[in-house]
Amino acid sequence: EYTQAKYDMRRILGDLGHDIETSVFTIIDIYYKPVLNTKGLIQSDITMSAIRPKVAYYAVQNLATVFSNNLVQNRDVTYTAFTDQSMSVYANQHKTKNNPILTLWLDGHEATNAFETTMVKIEFEDVNFQKPILVDLMTGALYEIPENQWSKIGNSITFSIPLYDSPMIIAERSFFG
Repeated sequence: EYTQAKYDMRRILGDLGHDIETSVFTIIDIYYKPVLNTKGLIQSDITMSAIRPKVAYYAVQNLATVFSNNLVQNRDVTYTAFTDQSMSVYANQHKTKNNPILTLWLDGHEATNAFETTMVKIEFEDVNFQKPILVDLMTGALYEIPENQWSKIGNSITFSIPLYDSPMIIAERSFFG
């Protein structure tokens, strides 16, 4: 189930990052005799009764909590990743508060049910944070980024953070109240 959640979020955020309208197929598993299509956010059975929300349901809920109409893309953000791993990186900011939201994940391999992270050093230009936090969109967990894992020099900010094949965001602590 974690793989489904990771793919749903990766696709939604990739579409958002490229200004492509998107949707999730489908809200509930669908029974097409004789096959149960299990791509829904809610598990069902062959009677089409809702059984329970899946992991993907909660992951998409976490994503929708952050990515609202209050955010706009910031295509001016540039970055350098000090890793040999392929990454997806997108930048948004709050329309009125101008708080940045950086979305990142390792995209070089197929998504798995594993939660193995890799420490990645990444430097951004012209992005300002006062109290950055790392948010795991899969779990909804918020993590303080220790002072020894980020630094600001001039217009550059550098992070050393754990990433994996599921979207994570770096955001200003105040964004979450």
